[in-house]
Amino acid sequence: MDDDTAARDRLPADAGGSGTRWEFVAGGGNPGTSYYNLVAQHSGKAFDIDARSTAPGARLIQWTVGSGTNQQFEFVDAGDGHVRIRARHSGLLLQAASDSTGATITQQPTSTSASQQWRIVDHADGTVSLTNRQSGLAMDVWEASSADGARISQWTYTGSSNQRFARRAV
Repeated sequence: MDDDTAARDRLPADAGGSGTRWEFVAGGGNPGTSYYNLVAQHSGKAFDIDARSTAPGARLIQWTVGSGTNQQFEFVDAGDGHVRIRARHSGLLLQAASDSTGATITQQPTSTSASQQWRIVDHADGTVSLTNRQSGLAMDVWEASSADGARISQWTYTGSSNQRFARRAV
């Protein structure tokens, strides 16, 4: 990369901290776009759009890992260290239903809402946590359930295994 000091100076102060890892994430519908399964550390189950729905408002749940495109997600740069997470099968974005603790994560049409933007927090064990830009709350498998169909919500970040997800390329 060229020495772009203006770009460097626009980075948030915490972007250079020891816990920050930078990586290129393909996206935006370009050739070579990468899709991922997100697998909960505590249960081994994947993010899944309920019933393979393509409708706005369909819930994000966990389900046994499969090969369906409703379990495949693209990370699209949203700027300022955030990403939008797009469901491959529907083209809709993951969004917190409200700013409240416990709010369900659903898929919604693209908007400029900060509730569709997520910060990826990398952990030393290779997992990631996803924190919502608007609410500051982390994606969380409700009540640390290991059951198929358990909803994905947002909750105060604790770092527990139901808030940590392996990001696996498909």
